[in-house]
Amino acid sequence: MGQGCASCHSTSTWAGAVFDHNKASFKLTGAHVNALCSKCHINNVYKGTPATCYACHQADDKHKGGMGQGCGTCHTTSTWAGAVFDHNSTLFKLTGAHITALCANCHVNNVFKGTPSNCYACHQADDKHKGGMGQSCGTCHTTSTWAGAVFDHNTTLFKLTGAHITALCANCHINNVFKGTPTNCYACHQADDKHKGGMGQSCGTCHTTNTWAGAVFDHNSTLFKLTGAHIKALCANCHVNNVYKGTPTSCYACHQADDKHKGAMGQGCGSCHTTSTWTGAKYDHNLAAFKLTGAHVSVTCKTCHINYVYKGTASTCIGCHAARDVHKGAMGTNCASCHTTSTWSGAKYDHNLAAFKLTGAHVSVACKTCHVNYVYKGTASTCIGCHAARDIHKGAMGSNCATCHSTTTWAGAVFDHNLAAFKLTGAHLSVTCAKCHINNVYKGTSQACSGCHAEPAYHAGLFAGTSCSACHTTKAWRPATYSLAHRFPMNHGNTVNSPCATCHPATLKQWTCYNCHNQAEITKKHQEENIADFSNCMRCHPTGRNQ
Repeated sequence: MGQGCASCHSTSTWAGAVFDHNKASFKLTGAHVNALCSKCHINNVYKGTPATCYACHQADDKHKGGMGQGCGTCHTTSTWAGAVFDHNSTLFKLTGAHITALCANCHVNNVFKGTPSNCYACHQADDKHKGGMGQSCGTCHTTSTWAGAVFDHNTTLFKLTGAHITALCANCHINNVFKGTPTNCYACHQADDKHKGGMGQSCGTCHTTNTWAGAVFDHNSTLFKLTGAHIKALCANCHVNNVYKGTPTSCYACHQADDKHKGAMGQGCGSCHTTSTWTGAKYDHNLAAFKLTGAHVSVTCKTCHINYVYKGTASTCIGCHAARDVHKGAMGTNCASCHTTSTWSGAKYDHNLAAFKLTGAHVSVACKTCHVNYVYKGTASTCIGCHAARDIHKGAMGSNCATCHSTTTWAGAVFDHNLAAFKLTGAHLSVTCAKCHINNVYKGTSQACSGCHAEPAYHAGLFAGTSCSACHTTKAWRPATYSLAHRFPMNHGNTVNSPCATCHPATLKQWTCYNCHNQAEITKKHQEENIADFSNCMRCHPTGRNQ
């Protein structure tokens, strides 16, 4: 029974032990409750007693193993006889006529394992189609009855619509061949094609399943939509000799003879002309890559398009205004950085369009303060690039001035220590910088407690001086709370939450019980019990209790 005596015995009396089997992994139910222990635990052997039905009832198995060893599938602990099998607990649910079918019909010679679960395996002899419809009998037949099968053609990829619904199956499935039957119109209606293939094989573009005659072509279903005057144009105007494939879709292909520009405007006729009428064309410059705004709107075309040459016209400011550049190229070629199309004069530069945004005191600084001799390219964009001469730290704080300074004012810099890897908490918040950063040296400052706080002699070297945070916090160095492993229970008697010095008065390597226990009483009691050596309490009381 092992050494867990309390499983049956109690401290009230050793005799009359009772074992509650329901506390074991095997719960007793039904007839098992009143069964004698020796029925299962032969010769009072408990360890390793099997917990499966088959291990005890194999001799009662009338199926000779044919149903497997999961006896509980049909039998219960109430009684072994009268077992009932619920077929719906299997992957094959019984429905329709299957419910009343005899087990032996499917499980020949009481063989259950490996019984097929598809219709064809049992009903192949009933297949009047001789395999022509495949083996998925459930497509047409149901379990209620084998006769009267109905096929729903809409369950296939080819849905029946219009006149197809009343068509005879044999019209499409010649000689009852179903596999491989074509699903495109042309395969069945090629003989009805009056176009002789000129319109391609996509009959459904014009014809419907309701009727083959009266076909109508919707030109808007093509890539070329008919609009304006194109709607009333004769088909033969574009489709010469009823040739449809390869018909061009560009304006120029049909209207080249009408081009009064002789190709100078290119072939994108739709930029100015519309399908409503060829005459009265108007060019919307906003359709071009170069939009007209401001004073450009009222400029005559020939001002930019010399001799009516359009292709290759410059679209940059400097391309037209180079002669008016008073900066002589010093500001680069992006005139729009300062100038607008409304007026060339009164230019103003928005520094926020540059990579370097102006904020704080920088907003009111004169341009030449940073751009000496009006040199703009290559101007430094870092703080140290302009303020190196004012760095009172002499580089000790690095070159990222923005860590402490702001553009509002250079003076009154404040360093947020939480931006550093070492966050300040507790008493560290009020410590002066010089306490940790000796001689204003910041790089390489230790982040470990032991770097600033030497291990006290009281520790006696037990902690190697590197795990201060296990007991101490930044809120206050004392009192410390010990939370690591300890040989002696720390919840002993009244010592809970007591300072370490209660048991370790001198150092942590020394200990005494006599700060809490009267030494005279302890001496007297041990002498009465003839215990001569009681100098080491832990030897006999490792847990602080009587042994």
